[in-house]
Amino acid sequence: MKVAIIGNMNNNNFSLLRYLRDLGINAKLFLFKNDGTNESSHFSCSADTFELDKWSPYITRTEILNSQVQILGTNFFFNFLFYIIYILHKVFFKKKQLRYYPSIFGIKKYIKKTFKDFDVLIGTGNTPAIFYSSGLQINIFAPCSFGIEYFDCINTKKLISSNFFVIRYFAKKMKKFQLNGMKNSKIINTQFGVTLESLEQNKLYFYPIDYPMVYLSKSHLLRGEDSNLDIINKINEYDFVVLSHSRHLWVKPESSNFNRWDEYANKNNNWLINSFSRTIKEFPKKSILLILFEYGPNVEETKKLCKTAGIEKNVVWIPIMNRRDILVLINRVNVVASEFYSGQGIMWGGTGWETLIMGKPLIVGFNFPNNSFKKLFGFDPPPVFGVKKEKDIFSHLVSLINSPELEKKNGVKNKEWFYKYNGYIAAKKWVNLFEEN
Repeated sequence: MKVAIIGNMNNNNFSLLRYLRDLGINAKLFLFKNDGTNESSHFSCSADTFELDKWSPYITRTEILNSQVQILGTNFFFNFLFYIIYILHKVFFKKKQLRYYPSIFGIKKYIKKTFKDFDVLIGTGNTPAIFYSSGLQINIFAPCSFGIEYFDCINTKKLISSNFFVIRYFAKKMKKFQLNGMKNSKIINTQFGVTLESLEQNKLYFYPIDYPMVYLSKSHLLRGEDSNLDIINKINEYDFVVLSHSRHLWVKPESSNFNRWDEYANKNNNWLINSFSRTIKEFPKKSILLILFEYGPNVEETKKLCKTAGIEKNVVWIPIMNRRDILVLINRVNVVASEFYSGQGIMWGGTGWETLIMGKPLIVGFNFPNNSFKKLFGFDPPPVFGVKKEKDIFSHLVSLINSPELEKKNGVKNKEWFYKYNGYIAAKKWVNLFEEN
């Protein structure tokens, strides 16, 4: 069985590739042309492993773009129009970066030739739409955005409600292609909220199978310690260390017209800052450190909040870091504080999975009412320290500082849960779907 994995959002599929190959599946990863580039360079495959040489023979970068332009670029007329726009932009707006580039001509033939020998096609991003418009069908689709990318996500809603007719026209056509591509795919989804609503409204059946999105080799920590000695030494100076490597996104953009932004876009990073400030005052005799990353549109707002709260001396800011190094840091800290979405049914993302596999306590937004997590997946959630309100973060930090035993036991249980329900166990469920094809 030959399996093609297309796209690599946040290195999710690079992890999937490694799990599948360890299980004996002949899988290959096909990167989008713009995967792991520009502001997403920390999500390149090299950012995820110290063993890239081992996996690079199974990775190919394609000419396929993960963008709105690519979806419509399978049409010769539209692609010609995009090239004209591209040339005009290069001539008249030289200094302004162009995010999206036109597709290569003959992209349909390219796609068919590239994937003709594969038995199973796994897609993310815009693959349902571009394969549909190329006369092909992906077998499995795993959406990564709330509301499904290029369909009902925030950006697509914004384009569809644009004041410009041409933009609305392209957005609606793009959404139609994405829907047609999804109709005959097996959809893997672990989100409630807007994603579940979108699937149900469009009568799209899905499989509630977790993404095995974090992979850890046996030698990873040994190879990663030396390159992170400075921050590790800093961590060792403190009694208790909190790490938060989520994007800073808690100030609603003025241009946003998404009426559920507070539920499904707001990470509420400010809750952590306020709670951390209270924690320092609660334990004046303990040295407590908060590690934050310069990552996301609201970094400056968070820095100002730290200054206002008077906690600057207890906060260390570090640049965006590769996952392979983040895992090393998680192994050294006491607890990880992730994002705090307030919407119902939102699973933790990569930051949460990274914490669970490393066996550390996780403080994270968790709002699954009426035992809905177990009803969906068939098993209980991990023992995360769930957050629904800002005060919950403070309460959890106090509990962990007061009880090193709680911290240790909780971390052990998180790691046990990961290997019982995610990792290779989740990957085997994906394999079962392949075999159904």
